[in-house]
Amino acid sequence: MPQARSAHARCRIFAFGLLISAFLLVPAPARGGEAPDLFVDRYIAATRAMEWDSVAAMMHSTALSDFKQLMRPAVTADPSGEMSSLLFDVVGAAAYDSLPPARVFSRLMRSLVTLNPLMGEALAGAEAKVIGAVPEGDDLVHVIYRIGVGVGVGDSALAVTKLEVISLRREAGGWRSLLTGNVQGLAEVLRQSVGASGP
Repeated sequence: MPQARSAHARCRIFAFGLLISAFLLVPAPARGGEAPDLFVDRYIAATRAMEWDSVAAMMHSTALSDFKQLMRPAVTADPSGEMSSLLFDVVGAAAYDSLPPARVFSRLMRSLVTLNPLMGEALAGAEAKVIGAVPEGDDLVHVIYRIGVGVGVGDSALAVTKLEVISLRREAGGWRSLLTGNVQGLAEVLRQSVGASGP
């Protein structure tokens, strides 16, 4: 079934790309003035444990809605329903549209780890260190941090260290993360892999 193999291959490539940006998605909400380094520590713990429902709860509601919208063209471009089944455990656009945005995120992350076990290994071993934070008004802050991810062993090991910025906005009494350009770019890669146009 060449078509099925092709879809799996596209998802595996997407999974590895999303791995680099997984830590850009969702730092945890601050607890009553919690310092950035402490809530990033909690986020890393949730991500390492692959508790995707908990991680989704840490995202800003607009980020979750935007994420769902960004992923939709990949679903609608595949009338067979194979892509939506692989990534979101539903068949077709109507079933996808009925999913709450948080469920779209959590199902996608579970599917990507299943399709690419190396992603799970890398998430489990990732480390992050907050360098600083730049506030912009009372409700927006930009957090600068270094993320290190390693995949594989021996000569085939791959290590990636990057300095990144994530923006957080207050919601429901705490901080929630906004989407990064990396995530938006990866969504575009997925859409192009199935011949989809933008939302």
